[in-house]
Amino acid sequence: MATSRWASWPTRRTSSEEALPQTGRTHLRACLATDLERGLIRCSRGRGRGRPTTSTCASTRPRKTRHAYIHGETDPAEVARLETQARFLSRWILDGVEVGPSARLLDLACGTGAMSRRLRARFPDAKLVGSDLSLDQLRAARDEQIRLRDPIPLVQSTAAVLPFADRTFDAVHASWFLEHVAGRDVVPILREARRVLRRNGTLYLCEVENDSLFLWPRQPLAEDAFRALWEAQAAGGGDPMVGRKLQGLCTAAGFSHVEVLPTTLHMHAGSPAGYLHSALHEFGEILRSAQDSLPERLRGRVDEAIAQLISIERAPEGSFTYTMFRVRARP
Repeated sequence: MATSRWASWPTRRTSSEEALPQTGRTHLRACLATDLERGLIRCSRGRGRGRPTTSTCASTRPRKTRHAYIHGETDPAEVARLETQARFLSRWILDGVEVGPSARLLDLACGTGAMSRRLRARFPDAKLVGSDLSLDQLRAARDEQIRLRDPIPLVQSTAAVLPFADRTFDAVHASWFLEHVAGRDVVPILREARRVLRRNGTLYLCEVENDSLFLWPRQPLAEDAFRALWEAQAAGGGDPMVGRKLQGLCTAAGFSHVEVLPTTLHMHAGSPAGYLHSALHEFGEILRSAQDSLPERLRGRVDEAIAQLISIERAPEGSFTYTMFRVRARP
């Protein structure tokens, strides 16, 4: 049982715990003392502005925001893929992210905690909290925390109704999140992130722009499979082209200073060792993780499509190009 492993940890307040509002701190200590088999906080916030919930384990599940997650959610292969992706892409995702000592940092839609762990490594003296709607993904994050003996407070909550007081955080980070959110929910989520940011706080986003994928030499089957994947994501309510819309979305949510940073990854034989290999294999695993979402005509050809993609590494002139969109925005 996970209970005994959590119970072996000291119950002193961690710096991350101090990032929570007072009721959240009490709640975290209650979880540490009596609810360690879960090791996370389930809560919801009332409609009163700036009033975090006083319930320690809300019996009512948070109102769900529609998500169009087309990958494997919490199966071991998907958890491993997310970890590998974060390890590789955090070089670019966290470039320019500034979080000072003792700053309060929210990893919004933290999922299995892959980027939370990169944030912790980069900003070890920040007060980090993770939140996500998926209890299963938070449990996966919790399990990895147990393995690493590195507790980070985790809160189950919809991103559209966060259980934190106004102006709680100095920074909010979210990566690869809005692509999975229904269009009608994006601005309310960004507006809620703005609410919990301090006046001089910063929202950091990193999102997809899947039309920007270019392969050389051209790989017809792989390209067809990726196009079908983006179409399946859009049909499910997500937005595989949300990157180009971020400036307008953030402005609509009330952010007054929005800086959009298109970040192009162009990998080829002359790139630093491992870059081209990692990019090709990461996109191959993306395709594999969403195999069940592909149309029948492509579902049985995923291995062939991935082999075609990986063959680019063996071509002297081979290259992989993809642009992700990052944002720095202030209230």
